[in-house]
Amino acid sequence: MKYFAIIIALPLFLACKATKETTEINKTNSKDMIEINAFLGDISANSDPVEIIEAKIEDNYLLLKVGYGGGCEEHSFELIGSLDIAKSMPPIRTIKLIHNANNDKCKAYLYKELKINISELSDRKIVGSTILLKGEQFKEKLSYTYTD
Repeated sequence: MKYFAIIIALPLFLACKATKETTEINKTNSKDMIEINAFLGDISANSDPVEIIEAKIEDNYLLLKVGYGGGCEEHSFELIGSLDIAKSMPPIRTIKLIHNANNDKCKAYLYKELKINISELSDRKIVGSTILLKGEQFKEKLSYTYTD
């Protein structure tokens, strides 16, 4: 009976240890920051699911914290701004975050921080020029003022 309990407990102990190691790997990956440049183009491109958890603008950078499913493949991101600008004061440009999961079938939930140079999204590259950036994935419009 004593050996039976050990035989049952050993796999459970090893399974718990493996889960802890996976969690630590995910925490390590979550600290990686990806730096990309936004560009103007076709915003109808398809995207794999991605959740924008936090968005803020600092100088000419959009800082995003995103969450997505995966864990087995390398993921990539792009931020595309529409070529069209709504004529309002300030003007409005539609943007879209494109997430390419590379057919990742794993189910871990991962977090990444993106630092995106958005200077190309300005309507005029004049210091102090302001534009609103909006997109379906974003909870609210983001006010961006071009800096040098």
